[in-house]
Amino acid sequence: MDINNLFKGLKSKMASNGMIFFNVANSAYYNVEIEVDMIVCKIAENNGFKVEEIREARRVKTSSQQKGIIDGLRESVIVIKK
Repeated sequence: MDINNLFKGLKSKMASNGMIFFNVANSAYYNVEIEVDMIVCKIAENNGFKVEEIREARRVKTSSQQKGIIDGLRESVIVIKK
């Protein structure tokens, strides 16, 4: 299931003012960090949700190919409100 369809389904099932706590980690490919948390926020907003907060949960280690180039990746908890 893609993230867009997930948010579409959640919107119809959630109560008014319902909240989602969405945990996601960023990734890196070819020495470029992919800010997955920001992408998820944009998709949520495009589906009518309001992003209340992005909390950094922790830093995760990169793969051996990225070591020394990218100093850890952000794992976030995104607080989203209907």
